Amino acid sequence: MQLRVPLRNDKSLMHEEGACLPLRSAIGQCKACQTACPAEALSVSISGIELSDACTNCGRCTAACPTQALHLPAVQEFESELSNTSQPQISIECERVPAEHRVKDSLVLPCLGSLTPGLILSAHTATTCIEVIDRGWCADCSSNAGFEDNEHPALSALEQANAWLLALDDEAPTSSLALQPLPNTLKVDSQSPNASEPKLDRRSFFREVIARPAGAGIKAKAKPMGTDGRATYPASKRRHSLERDRQFKALTEITSRLQTNVPSEFFPTLHIEPSCCDERMCVALCPTGALSINEQSEHSQLLFNSNACIACSNCVKACPQGSLTLEKYRGEPGVHVLIQHEKLTCTNCGDSFSSKSHQADDADQHDRLCLLCNKSRNLIADIGRTLGS
Repeated sequence: MQLRVPLRNDKSLMHEEGACLPLRSAIGQCKACQTACPAEALSVSISGIELSDACTNCGRCTAACPTQALHLPAVQEFESELSNTSQPQISIECERVPAEHRVKDSLVLPCLGSLTPGLILSAHTATTCIEVIDRGWCADCSSNAGFEDNEHPALSALEQANAWLLALDDEAPTSSLALQPLPNTLKVDSQSPNASEPKLDRRSFFREVIARPAGAGIKAKAKPMGTDGRATYPASKRRHSLERDRQFKALTEITSRLQTNVPSEFFPTLHIEPSCCDERMCVALCPTGALSINEQSEHSQLLFNSNACIACSNCVKACPQGSLTLEKYRGEPGVHVLIQHEKLTCTNCGDSFSSKSHQADDADQHDRLCLLCNKSRNLIADIGRTLGS
C-alpha cells in the first residue's frame, strides 16, 4: 500500500499522490474528483490539489477517481464488509439514516453516491442482488448539491453494473433502487471525521494548541511530484486501477459460470502507426502500467495490456509523433504487441538503441550513432560552423 496523507487535518479524505493523474505529469489533467464533488470543495490545478472546509466527507470523489487516488475510511470499511458478506440479498443504506430505521443487516455508506459499478459487480459474484435504499432525502442533502432531473446519486453506478450483467445474461438478477421514504425529521448529521476521538476539555484544548509546531495549520495541500526538491513518483511503483481490476475480476467470475467471455466493450483498443520513434514517452506517462517494454537482445517490443488500461489518453497526448490512437471499446483481453523495433549498436559509445530513434536512417552502416551521440556530433558541428563564420 502506498503512502496516503490527509488533504486536511480536520477531514477524513486521504490522498495517494503516486496514483493521482494530475500530479504525475502535466499531461494528466484529470479533474474527475473536482467535477464529482457536490460541495465544490476540491480544487485541482497544475499547482496542486486543495480541499476546502466545505467537504462533507461524502466520498463521491473516491468513486469518481479513475485511479483511486482518494480514500475515505468509511468507504473502505464498507468495501471490507461487502467482500465478507454472504447474504442472499444486500441492502445498502446512507449513514444519515438512524440505525433503528435501517433495513436489518444493511451495509452503510457515508453517501450512496460513493457506490461504484465494481463494488456492485463484485457482490453479484457471491450473492443474488443488491438493493440500494432510497429514503427520499437525497434531493436536498448537502452531499448532493446540484441534484438534476431527480437523479439519485447511486443511479449511474447501478445502471453501469446492470448493463454489464444484462450483456452477459438477459435473465440475470439486477441491482435496484428501492424507494422507502422516511420523514426528513429523522435525518441525522453526517458522521464527524473525528467522532471516535475523545472530546477535549478547555484545558486540554489549549495544551494541544501550545504543543502544535509553529505554522502547523489544519489545511494541507498536495503538490505536484518533483517540485520543491521532492523525488518524482517512481515508475516501478505504478499500479492498476483498483476499480477496474474489481470490475474485471467480477466479470471474469460471472462469465466463467455462464461459460462465455467478457464482452469486447470492456477492453480499449490502442492503434499505433509505423511513425513510432520508440522514445517511450507513452510508457513513462501511463499511470497503470498498461504500456510496457519487452527488451530482447535484437529488438524491443511495445506491449499493451488492455485489462489494465483506463482509457485516460495520456499516451496519445504524450506521443511526440502522434502515432497513437485510442478506442475505448471493441478491444481484446490480455497483453498485445503493438510494435517491434530492431536494435542497433552505437559505433561511438557501444550502447544499444532503436533503429527508429536514429535520426539518420540512411547513414553508413559502419557509422550508426545512438540519439545522444548523434546530438553531440551535430552540436559540435554547429559550434564549428559558428566559430568558422
